[in-house]
Amino acid sequence: AEQICERVLAVRRARLGPRHPDLASTLLNLAALARERGDYARAMGRAVEAAKGAVAAVGEEHPLHARVLGELARIRRETGDERTALG
Repeated sequence: AEQICERVLAVRRARLGPRHPDLASTLLNLAALARERGDYARAMGRAVEAAKGAVAAVGEEHPLHARVLGELARIRRETGDERTALG
């Protein structure tokens, strides 16, 4: 699944640019996959990029941004950063 998502990410970066919700969604999916594998550094990088893209594309009040924030909280909680995971 990750290889397919990486290919989708490359195509979406090239075709849609950095401020598109579909790109942010793909980054979010890759962040979740990395987190599930225990690759927290990669997960955090993807999630932060997804957050920036989501805010640029749809704003802070959009459900996509809320999903990204949830993923960031899961990563932080699983890495023992409870203080920032809780907001």
